[in-house]
Amino acid sequence: MSTPVLGDREIVSQTGLSTMRARALMFFPAVSGVLLVVLLVGFAKTFFLRTLFDVPPIPGYLYVHGSVLTAWYVLVFTQTCLVAAQRTDLHRRLGIAAVAVASLVVPISAFVIVRYVPRGFARGRTLDFVRGLVVGDSLDLVLFVVLVAAGVYFRRKPDVHKRLMIISCFAIYGPVLARFEIYYGLRVPDPFLVLLPLCVLGIYDFVVLRREHRATMWIAVLVLVVWAPVYRLLIGSGLPDAFITAVR
Repeated sequence: MSTPVLGDREIVSQTGLSTMRARALMFFPAVSGVLLVVLLVGFAKTFFLRTLFDVPPIPGYLYVHGSVLTAWYVLVFTQTCLVAAQRTDLHRRLGIAAVAVASLVVPISAFVIVRYVPRGFARGRTLDFVRGLVVGDSLDLVLFVVLVAAGVYFRRKPDVHKRLMIISCFAIYGPVLARFEIYYGLRVPDPFLVLLPLCVLGIYDFVVLRREHRATMWIAVLVLVVWAPVYRLLIGSGLPDAFITAVR
C-alpha cells in the first residue's frame, strides 16, 4: 500500500509538533500579506494614490498592467487565507480565477517590457541599464510562468503547490522593490532579492518539517543553477542589444 501524501498541516497534526511549529502554518498568509502591503506602498505614489502626488502621466497600458498585477497578489493572499481557514472548497473555485489572472500577467508584462525600451531611453537611461532590465524582467517572467504552471500541475499536492505559488510572487517582484529605491531611497541588493525567499522558505521547512522540502530544493536549483547562469549568458551575448535596437 502506498503512503498517502501529507500536507504540512497533516504532518504537524499527526506528529504532535509544538505550538510554535503549528503557528508556522500561517507562514503563507503572512508572507503573501506582506507582499501585498509592500506592493501597495511601493506603487502608492505612481499608481494607487497618484492623484495626490505630482507625478508625470503614464500610458494607459500601465493602468491595465498595474490592475492585473494587483489582482494577482490579492488573489494569492486570499487563497492562502482560505487554506489557513480550511476553506479548500472556495480555494479550488477561486483557483480558476487565479489561473486566468496569471494568464493575463504574462502577455501584459511582456508588452510592458517591450515598451520600456523607448521609455527608458527617453528618460535618459543608459544602454547597460535598459539591457539589464529587459533581460532580468524577461527571465523573471519566464520563471513566473514555470512556477505557476508547476503549481497548477501539482495542485493536488498542497505542500508542493503552495511553495511554488508563493515563490512565483517573488519572481516578478523586482519592479515593486525598485520603486522603494526610486521614491524612498531604500535599495534592495539583487542577491538579497534572490536569496531572501529561498532562505525564508528554507527556515519554514526546518521549523515545520525538520528538513528541507523537496519542492524548496528544486526551486533553489531552478533559481540559482538555471536562472542566474542564463542571465549572465544573455547579458554577455548580442541578443539583448539586437532586441533593443529592433524595438527602440
